[in-house]
Amino acid sequence: PPDSLDNHMPKCFNMFMTLIPEFDIQRLEPLLTTPALNSPEHKTLAQELQKKLKKAHPITREAVPGSLVTMNSKVCLLDINSKKKRFVILGFPQDKNERLGIISILTDLGIKLLGSSVGDILELKENGQPVQLKVETIIFQPEAAHVNI
Repeated sequence: PPDSLDNHMPKCFNMFMTLIPEFDIQRLEPLLTTPALNSPEHKTLAQELQKKLKKAHPITREAVPGSLVTMNSKVCLLDINSKKKRFVILGFPQDKNERLGIISILTDLGIKLLGSSVGDILELKENGQPVQLKVETIIFQPEAAHVNI
């Protein structure tokens, strides 16, 4: 029997296309026009997020695979070099809370996490050093739990 995701994918689906839930796109696009993002530190990140959203293939909540990182997902990341694991929740800028592990979408890691899948390796810089983080597991995903957060 065909996978439920197959019923929602375009016939010309490209496996390298970034999938992002329509619900996340609808909540993120207005964020890009907020005055707070005009600061130099946020402008570049906002532009990167905007590019990602424009290139993404929007999918319905029902079509979201359990292996896809979406907004408010809790994810286990493995640092390829140090072998240390870290747990993060991909959140909105106003929800950022380091103590709780909530990172903002408006960070290099946040932008790379959105639309990534289990097994993906994210390459970024932290404290000026190159880091490779593997998306090990999705511990919680709102779509899989059938909640709107």
